[in-house]
Amino acid sequence: MKSFLSHTKYLVTIVVCIVVACSEHLMYPIDELLAAPEQIEIDGREYILQTYLWRDFMPGTGTSSVGSPLYAVIYVFAIDSLPFPSSLDADFLWVINEEEAWETELIDANTEPQYEYKLKKQTKEGGPKWGSYRPPFTLVDVVVRIVHDDESTYLLRAADQVIHPVY
Repeated sequence: MKSFLSHTKYLVTIVVCIVVACSEHLMYPIDELLAAPEQIEIDGREYILQTYLWRDFMPGTGTSSVGSPLYAVIYVFAIDSLPFPSSLDADFLWVINEEEAWETELIDANTEPQYEYKLKKQTKEGGPKWGSYRPPFTLVDVVVRIVHDDESTYLLRAADQVIHPVY
């Protein structure tokens, strides 16, 4: 029993160190990410962020017994419903779960957006295994970095986003 407890403490210490190390090496501090606005104005146009976050809990789909890693699709939405400007792109995403954060690159989504006033991107790879397959579902903040072709950058946040379980 003593050996089991010793190993458990050792594993918990390693996991905590990894989480802290990952959160400490972010491009932006967590406080700055959480201070990002939920609506931004660029070149006289307003934008907001829409997200869909999920983990796959379907047995037999190649996921582990505790579900898949976290994945995300985001839409940067032009409020005026005019076509999204080609001068803007989104390149990085952060998902913040209390004191932990996941940072990843965004890539073009594998499907075209249904509306030309939205920019659609997806995560390059899967992230942490936050969230559960049953309520209460985990709420996180999501931040994306918007890059203008003049090299200026903007942070845009969507607060209290649900990590959806998929079956």
